[in-house]
Amino acid sequence: MSVADELRLIAWRFWGGSLTARGTDRREALRQLKVLATEYKTLRTPEADTFFRQLELTLAPRTAKPGTVEALIDELTDYWDDPYSLLPTPAAPTSYWRLAELGFDAVPALIAHLNDDRLTRAHGLGSQFGTSHHLTVGHLCSRLLFYLSAGTISANQQWEAGGARLDPAEVRKWFAAAQKVGEERWLVMHAVPPFVGRAVAYREDRPVFVGKGLVSHEGRTEPHIVRVLGAKYPARLPAVYRTMLGISVEGGILDDFVNELVASRLPRDQKIALLEEGAASDSPDHWVPALEGLAQLDRARLRRHLKPALMRVWLRAWLGHPDPKDGSRLVRLAEAADDRGCWEALASATRAVGVGCRMDAIRHIVPCAPPDRPDPMRHERTRFLMPFLDDRTVDKDGDGTGPEVRDYAASQLAGLLGFRVQRDPFLYRPVFDAERDPISRVIFRMAARRAGARVLAEEN
Repeated sequence: MSVADELRLIAWRFWGGSLTARGTDRREALRQLKVLATEYKTLRTPEADTFFRQLELTLAPRTAKPGTVEALIDELTDYWDDPYSLLPTPAAPTSYWRLAELGFDAVPALIAHLNDDRLTRAHGLGSQFGTSHHLTVGHLCSRLLFYLSAGTISANQQWEAGGARLDPAEVRKWFAAAQKVGEERWLVMHAVPPFVGRAVAYREDRPVFVGKGLVSHEGRTEPHIVRVLGAKYPARLPAVYRTMLGISVEGGILDDFVNELVASRLPRDQKIALLEEGAASDSPDHWVPALEGLAQLDRARLRRHLKPALMRVWLRAWLGHPDPKDGSRLVRLAEAADDRGCWEALASATRAVGVGCRMDAIRHIVPCAPPDRPDPMRHERTRFLMPFLDDRTVDKDGDGTGPEVRDYAASQLAGLLGFRVQRDPFLYRPVFDAERDPISRVIFRMAARRAGARVLAEEN
């Protein structure tokens, strides 16, 4: 292969990749890709021709009347999502979610677009690890219908992997049966996960389900069902939320639909009252998502509930009860509260919990941002980390070895204060350097401690 052809391949990947980035000029990308395919015949494959046709369809003028279901479907061409993200994504009011909220009213139009080949700005995960496919408008219409059907249209729960779409005849068959039940009743019947209450094992008197990881997976149908309830029948939401609060399952289930509750058309005061019920729970599986909901609605109420909740974590740890499973979420709550008392309560709770939860909080105390970006909470983060520089607890891995908490805390503090340290290339967080010898670790901790003390002295 010549150097020119190698450069053409690099350009091909660049322009192809730009199609799934937000805000890029897809018309220019199509023009460049066609030029490259003309210059380098190897690129001109039947798959490329199909792809060009899909792009041309995507860029064609839209004729749907604004405000209609058809117009919302047209807007799906700008749908974007990161299928590889491990971070929770709130259900923002995009065209996708506005379509979801229409419930049965959108079904006829969604069926009509099941074979819509227009491209979105997203990839779907493939059937094999590390593979993906371009997500089309038809794929999203299939997904919306699958979720609205509570997964009853297809017996294969992994139907979307690899680019499959639902069969219009099967969807019509489901819809005819669902209409006989009635939309409101259908939604209520399928709002709460059907496996709740069928435990297969118990640990510390709490049920644990086989495939527990799938229970909280964002691919579950229930959040979509509850989203429609919140938009069209909001009076039904309090009963659904209280049902979730009454379920004790290790790790919780679907965050009790807090994001859907916040996005619903319930009056704001009623949302807050419900979330305060959740915040009063003794289980972090319930009070953590409830406080995350309050963080979106009322910071003062968040502060009122967060400090007592964190002190309960401290007390329960002292009494030997299980720790919260996710220390990073406690950090995010303290950030949202932006209150000295809450930060101090977080520090006390983190020192009291087991090393796993403690390390998780320390690992996430540094924000996912470039180190030169101003951080208004730098002093609070520094104050949080300083006591852990004396923590000799070892975070043991499978072979019984691992870093001491104090060395890990020093790495995070050094990164927070601008030291030149190794960082995660995607999240910017400092990476613990396990290659340092004992003397280097002592010197590194001393340097981090002195830098932290100077930052705290500036505040005074």
